[in-house]
Order: sequence, then C-alpha cells, then structure tokens
Amino acid sequence: MTKMSCSVALLILAVASPLFAGGGGKMPFVTPEKGMAEAKRTGKPMLLYFTADW
Repeated sequence: MTKMSCSVALLILAVASPLFAGGGGKMPFVTPEKGMAEAKRTGKPMLLYFTADW
C-alpha cells in the first residue's frame, strides 16, 4: 500500500469504528436521502462509500 492509501484506510477506520461499537457488528443500510436528513439533523458528517468491480 502507498502512504496515501494507508492514510485513507486509517481515516475510514477512525470514522467508522464508533458506528460498529454498539450495533452488534452490523451497520444498517440507510438510503442516501435518509442519511442526508439525519446528518443535517444531528450536525454530523456523511460518508458515501462507492465500489466497482471492473
């Protein structure tokens, strides 16, 4: 891994780890619309993660 990809991976882990702390290891699926509304309501940032198998 490059330095940049390691930094990004650590950032994602740091942001995502509290989400898994009390949820029994599962993160529920939330539509982008519901997620954006909750992020605005709570004042928290929103992370969108996209992947592709090309």
